Amino acid sequence: MAAVLLFSCKSNPGADNNKAAKSSHKNISDQPVNEDFRAFIAKFKILQLPLTIKTLEINDSTLPGLEGHDTNYIRNEYPGTRQCAYGLLPDTTNNYKIIWLLPAEIYAPILTTFSKQGQKLSEASLGVGGCGSDCCFECNETIIINKDLSIYSADSIKSCECDDNGPKPETMRKYARVKTTKIGIDGHFTFSDIVEKDY
Repeated sequence: MAAVLLFSCKSNPGADNNKAAKSSHKNISDQPVNEDFRAFIAKFKILQLPLTIKTLEINDSTLPGLEGHDTNYIRNEYPGTRQCAYGLLPDTTNNYKIIWLLPAEIYAPILTTFSKQGQKLSEASLGVGGCGSDCCFECNETIIINKDLSIYSADSIKSCECDDNGPKPETMRKYARVKTTKIGIDGHFTFSDIVEKDY
């Protein structure tokens, strides 16, 4: 009987993960002083590192929306649109590092860091802003967050000139837009300038 019970527990890793996440959320949400901030942080699931985000593949259908008092902690550039809680980066000992989604042509992942009491420390878009809908334009934006909290953001782009007859293939350019940063122990970060490289 004991062997059956042990097998049953181990055969449901999702349950273990949910318990771990709830336990982590309980620990981190004991810290904030403000009830609204506590409720805001609780909407973000803890993410595993290393993490890769492909912005064109983001699916918001299962993500919690950010509304009401949540907008006290994130900027709302497009009133009436749905902003989402993407996730919370480990670890949360000294500060909170959240990723939330700002709707645009595609969802733009935004990284915001807060002190344990809810003071905003740093904020920036994780993407490089290269994607668009111009003639002959293709993009493939990827964001990588490593275990040491270093971040590499890149967009592989193809674009060309167009006229009344459509795309001009002979003007095709293939290039990447890249920026990097690393989140400090104090929660602060600043991205490098975006560099374009032909390939």
